[in-house]
Amino acid sequence: MEDEIGKKIDLIVSKLLNNEQVLDEEKWTVALLMSMVWVRGPAMRNQVNKTSEQVLKHINEMRFSMLSAEKIFDNYDKETGKTTSPEVREKIKEMMLTKDYSLDFSNEQHLMMFDSIEKFANLFYHQRWLVYISKLPQKFVTSDNPLTVVIPKSKTIYPPSFMERTHYFALTPEICIEANYPNDELGKKLKRKTLLRGSEKEVLNLNTIMGNQAHQYIYAKEKQDLEDIMVEVKWQQEYFATPEGKIVKEKLDAERNG
Repeated sequence: MEDEIGKKIDLIVSKLLNNEQVLDEEKWTVALLMSMVWVRGPAMRNQVNKTSEQVLKHINEMRFSMLSAEKIFDNYDKETGKTTSPEVREKIKEMMLTKDYSLDFSNEQHLMMFDSIEKFANLFYHQRWLVYISKLPQKFVTSDNPLTVVIPKSKTIYPPSFMERTHYFALTPEICIEANYPNDELGKKLKRKTLLRGSEKEVLNLNTIMGNQAHQYIYAKEKQDLEDIMVEVKWQQEYFATPEGKIVKEKLDAERNG
């Protein structure tokens, strides 16, 4: 897949930069690239492991909350030839019911997600894309978590769906893709916005959004773009420490957490 994407990506980048028509299959190629960097990243692996842990703990809670829980210990003792004391049984049962324990997982579940890579690409493809083109000295950054996900406030008891979330992806230093909920009223599923002089703040805002979800490293074409992010982050920290800023931060956190 990477080889096929590599053969096509330069032409797609050229078309985006020169305001040429991007074909549906070319948008699909970029969507496939987005899904690959999203699925293979540590954020996805952590989410898979977290979900697996939640499911397994829920199953254990159900098993040990039943009267037949003693059979679990009896079967264990029979298979191993050991004797589990009443005190140990009670301690394990309490641990399972309170979920006060941690679990470690291999990367098997994470690797299995690659079987569905084209399904994820299909989701990215059907979002509405706003493609920012920076004609400024300021360029877009990327990070060791190159696909940034922003989750809006939920309007129901359920978390926002994939399509309702906004995804940011810096394809090149000059190109940043913002993919969000498809609104049929807007017509085209891919629009471009060229950022010229006066739009420096917009580039910085996008860079700050993407930089905030980096795990350890942010990468930039120019050092100045990194320094601009640091200045912005420092300003935000100082502002959010003020009484007015704390109110704004609480509101933003509430929206972010749904």
